[in-house]
Amino acid sequence: LVAIRILMVGSLFVSQPSSATQFRTGSVVSVRDAEILDDVIAAGDDLSFDSHILGDVIAVGRTVTLGDSAVVDNSFMGFGQKVDVNGTVINSVRVFAQDFSLRGHVERNVMGFAQSIRIDSHAWVEKDVSFACGELILRGRVGGNLSGGASTITISGQVDGDVKIKGDKIVVLQGAIIGGSFKYRSEHEAKIEDGVQILGGVERLTGKEDDD
Repeated sequence: LVAIRILMVGSLFVSQPSSATQFRTGSVVSVRDAEILDDVIAAGDDLSFDSHILGDVIAVGRTVTLGDSAVVDNSFMGFGQKVDVNGTVINSVRVFAQDFSLRGHVERNVMGFAQSIRIDSHAWVEKDVSFACGELILRGRVGGNLSGGASTITISGQVDGDVKIKGDKIVVLQGAIIGGSFKYRSEHEAKIEDGVQILGGVERLTGKEDDD
């Protein structure tokens, strides 16, 4: 019942509903069609996608995996205990999960709400990443801005735009590149290792006027 309700709400986010929507349900759902012209809405325990899907994808499951060879021409929305996005999404990605891992290529934005978010070194998000989580680990590349909050934030990858984050523990590791400004809010000073490139300067935010 919960999954059905989530699917009903999630379907509101389908950007351009096609003439037909494919529904896939079951304990194990494996979508391996060579090409799907429609939107796909799937619910089950373990879901996997390894197809070229021309519409949107909404997936609700215990585990949700977008395979390495999968391509979604519109948006991907995943709800689950564990959501892995390893393929290519032409539009945006929205994930609500306990554990969210991104290793693929997203041509627009990524929004993640999770206990743990990991953006792998092979991941590339062409526009913005926004997040709310317990732990964020960023090893890949973000072509736009990075914004959000987490208890622990570790950055070792590249952000071409600005960074504006809030966290209890913020660490920027050697080799990280920030193309814009780095603004953060924390009770503790951020640890920024030698060899980090921050082209727009570092600012620790303190007042409410900095929330905009």
